[in-house]
This record gives sequence, C-alpha cells and structure tokens, in this order.
Amino acid sequence: MSSTSLYRRVWRWHFMAGLMVAPFGIILAITGGLYLFKAEYEGWQEAKINATSVAGNTPTTARPADDLLDAAMARYPGGKFKKIIMPKSEADPTAEVILMAKGQTRLLFVDRFSADILADEDKSTQLMDVVKKIHGTLLSGNGGSYVVELMASWMIVLIITGIYLWWPRGKGWRHVFLPFLTGRSSTTPARQGWKRLHGGVGAWVGLMVLFLLVTGLPWTQAWGGGFKWLSAAIGQEGPGQEWVVTLQSGEHHHDDHHSGLSDGLSEWQINEDDEAEVTLTSGEKGAGSTAISLQQVFTTVTAKAFPAPVEISPPKGDNGVWTIRSMIQDRPKRETLHLDKWTGEPVMHIIFADRPFLERLTSYGIAIHEGALFGWFNQLLGVVAALGVISLSVAGVAMWWKRRPKGQMAAPPLPADRRLSAGIGAVILALAVFLPLFAASLVIALMLDKLVQALKQH
Repeated sequence: MSSTSLYRRVWRWHFMAGLMVAPFGIILAITGGLYLFKAEYEGWQEAKINATSVAGNTPTTARPADDLLDAAMARYPGGKFKKIIMPKSEADPTAEVILMAKGQTRLLFVDRFSADILADEDKSTQLMDVVKKIHGTLLSGNGGSYVVELMASWMIVLIITGIYLWWPRGKGWRHVFLPFLTGRSSTTPARQGWKRLHGGVGAWVGLMVLFLLVTGLPWTQAWGGGFKWLSAAIGQEGPGQEWVVTLQSGEHHHDDHHSGLSDGLSEWQINEDDEAEVTLTSGEKGAGSTAISLQQVFTTVTAKAFPAPVEISPPKGDNGVWTIRSMIQDRPKRETLHLDKWTGEPVMHIIFADRPFLERLTSYGIAIHEGALFGWFNQLLGVVAALGVISLSVAGVAMWWKRRPKGQMAAPPLPADRRLSAGIGAVILALAVFLPLFAASLVIALMLDKLVQALKQH
C-alpha cells in the first residue's frame, strides 16, 4: 500500500469515528472535569450544613455515636443502616448516616452535639453522584456503561490515528505544536483555521487524554471484566477488587446493639470501592459477651487516624464484622480495617502496600484520573485535558461542516488500493485484542461499509 493510500484510509477511519464520538467526548469531558472537584464541592456543601449546628452557638460535649445512629433510625423506622461517615476532625460538627429507606438511599447529616438531623437528602440526587453516573453509564445502567466503553475505545483509536495524520512529515515540529505561528494565518480559510486548532490542541493534550482514557478502562464492563479475570489468572487478585466478601466474627448471641443493623447474609455484594473476596474467622466469643457499640468502633478508628473521609459499615448477618474504610480519593493512602463484632479486635487490616502490584499500579492511574494524586496541579492537568477534548470535538465537527457539500456526509473516499500492509494489520490486531468493544464494532462498521459500497455500485 502506498503512503497516500494509507493516509486516506486512516483519514477515513478518523473522520467516521470522530463524528460518532464527538458528542460523547464532550459529555465525558464536562462530567469528568466537574468530578475533579468532588472533594471541594462536597466540602462546600457540608460547610453550609455544618453552619446550622448547635456547636457554633453553645459549646457542649459530643453525643455517643450510637445516639447519632438512633436519631437517624428514628427518622426512618424499619430502615436499614448501610454506613456512617465519621466526622473529618474534632472540629467537624456532623456525622453522615446512610440508610436504605422507602426504596431510596438516604443521606442524613446528624449534629454530633444535639443529635438533630440537619439535612436529609436522597443520595442518588446528589450532584456528584449524578455526575459520576453520567460519566460512567450515561444514566443508563450497564447498557450505558457499554456505550461509554465503546466511545472511549474509539477515542483511543482517534488519538492514535490523529497522531499519524498530524505527523509533520518534513514540515518541522513547530508546525505540530504551534500551527498558528506557521504560514499566513490572515489569509487562512475558516476550515484551515479549525484544522490548525484541531491539530495543535491534539498535539498538546493528546497523550494526556490517552492516559485518562486508558486509566478509566478498569471501571468498564467488558474491558474491566477481562482485566479482573486476567488479574486472577496471573495471581494479582487481592484486596480491593469488585468481588464478594465473606467476613466472620466469632460465635455469637442474637443481641445486635441496633435493630437497624443489616440482617442480610454474611456474603454480600459490594461496590467498586470495596474489598475483595476473603474468608476470615475470629476467635470464639467469651461467655456473656455482647456486641461492641458503634461508639467503641469510633474510638478505635479515631486512635488510628485514617485519612478522611472514613466510612464505617455494620456487620452483615448475625456473625459479620465491622468494616472501616478510608475513602480518600488519593487511593494509595486508603486503608481498610475489619473489626470483630464481639471483641472489637482487628480481623484484617489492609494498607496500600498489601495490595498486588497490578492493583497498586491501577490505583495510581485512577487517582490521577480523578485529579487526586498530586493536588491542585493534578486537577489543573485534568481540566486542561477536558477542555482539550471539548476543543477537539468542536473543531473536528466544524472542519467537517465547512468542508461538506450541502446535504451530504462527505466522508473521505476509500483509496483505490485497499490492501493493508503487515504493519497496519498488526496495529489493528493489537487494538482489537486490547479493546474488545472496538473490535466488535469495527467488524460491524466494515460490514456496513461494504454494504454501502455495494449499493452505490448498483
């Protein structure tokens, strides 16, 4: 295949994929950019609620954690206690209790000093929860997650093909990174200006966007499922994967401290931020012992000074364990502790160094993806990448709109020489293996392309 034929073929792929991906790229960029500031937004939101606490007016002693839970349970009799988020510091006047009640996940801010409910919200309508669902599933569950993964896969292909198309080919690297400083821009047609913007932005942010796309793949359905399978196959499965937990305390009596504690099976499904499949059994409970209180759990956790926010989940079933997790967005700083329900003794304590190498590597990538690994500069890079994706999408569509004859798609024509070189075939095969949804969609796209060409010939 000649270089001209290859260029035209790559341009056609880039064009078709770009029109398909552009609207989704803008959605993912906007939601991803907003989510970079999750901690700041939720801190601002919480500060408004905390300002109504009695602590600001009348200094008083904090109530036991069990009183705070009782107050929340009294708001929703028959509700199920899911978790409580500890105050971030001694100066934080509220604890956050999460309940399942009336078919909703309720988030209650409870005053530590008066046990009053300062705010009661549907957690699923929280701004950052909605932003995260749009970013990950387009508010469409698993089906939406597959769509997001498909679009992300094609965005990876777009970046790779874009690099090939924008390669200088003897024009010099100034043309690549500073395209508006080369040539006479005052006489440049509008479409050529959009092209320079598209190429220049891609040159500056392309690799950043590529990194964010790859680090987002572990959250997806097909790629993420394959990654988990591979991790298990090579012995890299460990604490932190999205599997099932079986944790057991010692022998027990039926004397839960709170009627609202979860009464499901000891085997329970957990979300993406929770722990991996483990089976633990603590020592036998001594005669006459009772379950430890929530306040005792608070006291134990406070002494260990886990990075905030810290979530405490109750024992699952009659003989489960208390689970304490630091959910700081900087994932390498996270810790997890499981406490025996009857004695309060540690059953398992997991720190970042305990996790397999592959999971640690993935955690670094996720922390960067969320703008949490190295402070404000990480957030700044994320914002630049998000603005870059929006600029690339808008400029790409504008280029097409300026070029197309009215009422026509005007896709770049297929080259006369349709053979693929061994090198290009190897690249396509590698991408197909790495991105399974790309591979499936490529087969469908090629079949449709052949059908369209056949219809044109008749």
